[in-house]
Amino acid sequence: MISGTDLEQELTQPRISPDGQRIAYLAAGQLQIRDLDRFVARTVEGSDGALAPFWSPDSTHVAYFADGKLWKVAAGGGPPMRICDTEITRDGAWGDDETITLLGRRSVHRVSARGGDIETIFEANRTQVTDYHGIDLLPGGDLIVAVHDAGPTNTIEIWSGDERERLLELTDTWIGDPHWVEAGYITFSRERTNEGVWALPFSPSSGKATGEAFLVTPDGSGATVSDDGTMIHVAAAGSSDVQLVWISAEGEVGRAIGQAQEGLFVPRLSPDGTGVLVTGQENGEWDIWIHDVARGSKTRLTFSGGTEGSANWSPDGKTVYFQHPVFGGQASIYTVPSDGRGDPRELIQGGQFSLSADGEQLVFVRNHEEREDDLWTMPAAGGMEPEIFLSTSSDEDTPRFSPDGRFLAYESSESGRDEIYVEPFPSSEGKWQVSVNGGRSPVWSRDGTRLYYTWQEALFRVRVEADRGLTLSTPEMLFDGSEYRVSLRRGYDVGLATDPERFIVIQRLETEKDQAPVNGIFVIENWLGDQ
Repeated sequence: MISGTDLEQELTQPRISPDGQRIAYLAAGQLQIRDLDRFVARTVEGSDGALAPFWSPDSTHVAYFADGKLWKVAAGGGPPMRICDTEITRDGAWGDDETITLLGRRSVHRVSARGGDIETIFEANRTQVTDYHGIDLLPGGDLIVAVHDAGPTNTIEIWSGDERERLLELTDTWIGDPHWVEAGYITFSRERTNEGVWALPFSPSSGKATGEAFLVTPDGSGATVSDDGTMIHVAAAGSSDVQLVWISAEGEVGRAIGQAQEGLFVPRLSPDGTGVLVTGQENGEWDIWIHDVARGSKTRLTFSGGTEGSANWSPDGKTVYFQHPVFGGQASIYTVPSDGRGDPRELIQGGQFSLSADGEQLVFVRNHEEREDDLWTMPAAGGMEPEIFLSTSSDEDTPRFSPDGRFLAYESSESGRDEIYVEPFPSSEGKWQVSVNGGRSPVWSRDGTRLYYTWQEALFRVRVEADRGLTLSTPEMLFDGSEYRVSLRRGYDVGLATDPERFIVIQRLETEKDQAPVNGIFVIENWLGDQ
């Protein structure tokens, strides 16, 4: 195993070279390249913010995304060279013909490895697909793509020109990281059910599977395989219980909240500070739960048998708003009394919503004319048809009202990468970009003087002055959650105005397995030995 424990840094997105001699991976926000017969990796200077590295077919170069560009760097040393400008950061595959295929959220592009303009070769219709999660090339140039449908089905598809062939379909299971293996397999990662690295026997000449998929390792994800059959992967996050905890702006972890659960997402503190709403998993079901801050208990609020999420409180704390379903199908926003004495009531079709501090206005995300996700608004009490607040050719998500209701923060992919923006409400006249180099999940401080957001597993703070227009400070990183077993991708919330700069986050509980140095890259040399 190649460990990052001694370096106190997380090693992510590893890729083994086709010749099996080197690996490329990310550590401390930079690209690292290491010969497998050496103990020390080389940090690629100037690769700050690197994402999604992938190899050239001859193993001489590594391509990666950073700073709104696609770069390549010689594996043996030398400075990075820009290939093209692009805000795509999801994945790429380098072909024998020196053409690089780039994977957007719902689009596929091509560019010459020598540089040039990007050509868009496919854009998905919103009704067809939610997003893509990995791409690779087969011999001959056909594409392997992991596709997440608008419904509960995830697939691995083979793309040959305009033809699409579904190779594998799984329901209520996340699929990603598909990679072709010269021995005649497609490896991929699974999450939510039967987690781990899997392999599907496959014949590129017929374009068909030649056997059933089998589990390679239950403790890994993001596997790649060299031409000689050496596999590398990172340790899986595991399915151990998680816990709500307090953490300071300096990264000081405080006491726990409520009880541990199998899964927790998107915590929201009640207006009086006594309870925390979460999407929680128990016995395979995802529902809305309330964790009691003082008593250390938890109570289940919804019992639909589906998947509820993105819950939040009304200003008086008496009503809970939530989205159902979260995965698959047409989502709607529902309300339910927070004391559980009443059935959920459907309010409007949509999801990813925000309620103004006075409880009068609701902003939510809904698809417009089968295009991208847009922001809509309506009175929270209903009774009127919703109106579009913001409609662009890009996705807008996770709207958040400022405490005074004058501004709306939201996430947009208009630059090709998710960033945080703020616009006045309700006029939508004027616009400010909050984040730089990527941003997700905006949350305002209770007094509106600070706006927080995440990128990867780091939390950032921007100071806000709104007396005359809007003035924003330069973003500053507060802490990296991965250093504390905290997953900011699961969501977070801020404390009350009387308790500023303290956050509710979700922390993975430490187990005996955590005592071993699992923060690393694992090498498997004979993973087909028993097949």
